[in-house]
Amino acid sequence: MSRETRARLRRWRKRAVYTRAARAFLGAHPLCQDCTKAGIRRASEQVDHVTPARLLPDFAAFMDPRNWAALCLTCHRRKTRQEIGRRPKQRPKDIQDWLDWMASGYADDFEAAAGGPDGGSPAPEDPEARSQPDLASLPSFPAIDPDSAGRD
Repeated sequence: MSRETRARLRRWRKRAVYTRAARAFLGAHPLCQDCTKAGIRRASEQVDHVTPARLLPDFAAFMDPRNWAALCLTCHRRKTRQEIGRRPKQRPKDIQDWLDWMASGYADDFEAAAGGPDGGSPAPEDPEARSQPDLASLPSFPAIDPDSAGRD
């Protein structure tokens, strides 16, 4: 979008007549229209222009409520990204792997280790079942005295 188009849209959005009309529209349409279609009740927060505002020829078209939709912030951002050809942000791979792992049922293992979903105490460990580490295989480190870091 050009700098001139951005400036024109900014001027239009800052006009008091648009601000009042947008508030009235959101008051008349309190729920997000996209979420409502999906069976979700979420408050509308922003006025979206069905035909993107940057493509509208003049302020009269910008102000036409037949071209408006009341959307929540999430739906408005998703629609805007789709309009300008961006894909939704992907989660980082390591987080996605963890979420997949948790969704596959391993969350039950954590609940059992923590004493179950009711917050009870975990089962006592069998001292015979626990193996002791071989101390000879552990690396040795020289002792660190207080002034080895240059402090007195």
